[in-house]
Amino acid sequence: MPLSVPEDIFTALSRLTPHTENQLTESLVYLLRFLLRRHPAEGLTLANRLCRLPEDDGWDSASLAIRTQESTPRGIVDIAFEDARTLAYIEVKHNSPLGVGQLEAYARVLARSGKQRSLLVLLSRSRAWCAQTMLSPADYRVVCWYEVHDWLSALDISDSVTRFLIDGFLGFLERKGMSIDKVTWEYIQGVPAMLRLSQMLEAAITDSLRVGFKRTAGWSWRGFYIPKSLFCGFRYDCHLLIVCEGNNGYAPVGYKRDFDLEAVHFFSLSAGEQLELVTQFITEAYANAPDVAAGASE
Repeated sequence: MPLSVPEDIFTALSRLTPHTENQLTESLVYLLRFLLRRHPAEGLTLANRLCRLPEDDGWDSASLAIRTQESTPRGIVDIAFEDARTLAYIEVKHNSPLGVGQLEAYARVLARSGKQRSLLVLLSRSRAWCAQTMLSPADYRVVCWYEVHDWLSALDISDSVTRFLIDGFLGFLERKGMSIDKVTWEYIQGVPAMLRLSQMLEAAITDSLRVGFKRTAGWSWRGFYIPKSLFCGFRYDCHLLIVCEGNNGYAPVGYKRDFDLEAVHFFSLSAGEQLELVTQFITEAYANAPDVAAGASE
């Protein structure tokens, strides 16, 4: 089981609403309204960017209204922005597809709105969603969630309450898979280094314990099952700790020992020194573990 990560407020509250797109919609609008009240300039900049409007010809802050779940003759739009001369519909997508003709229908409603300017925006994870509409690219605008993440991350706001909400929303986007971190050049050496650590663990288990073991790997862990119902390995979200845990690593764990790679300056050591330290840790952790088969307790 992965180690627990502190939860943001938006993720916690999202459990109250089962519809994922509504969670994203309401969370974004809440944060935007908060920014418009507490940091008007930054809030207005974000509103303009969400609709691909230039700063010098964007929303009128004095008359801007933001609504969610807006009823129209052609269905319910996720977000509506409106001021004295402009009306914008924003359709929010998570993993569900666009309805057949959905954006086309909203475009027709906007065309009959009587507003001086009308805008249709698709807010999605990537531009691949554009393939699901027959509209011309000139008839609507696309904003990706990773852009929203970048815009919010770049805001220079020190107010503690605002930072708490922004950071929480960024974490919410990451948990929902709406923001994907860039793969940097460290990947070139990172994956081979992880495999070398796995090989080192296997060598240490083989040489020091001389017991049967089973390799195991998943979305969040990599390591070995060894006798006494132990898991020995590491988890990707806490990759600087090698752990030796009872109950095969599943909660409740019970017995647990860990080896902090940073604390021993592991990466500055030679390969031989690294192997000796890992072997020592595994040997001691295994020796102190309760013998589950014999019914012993720690």
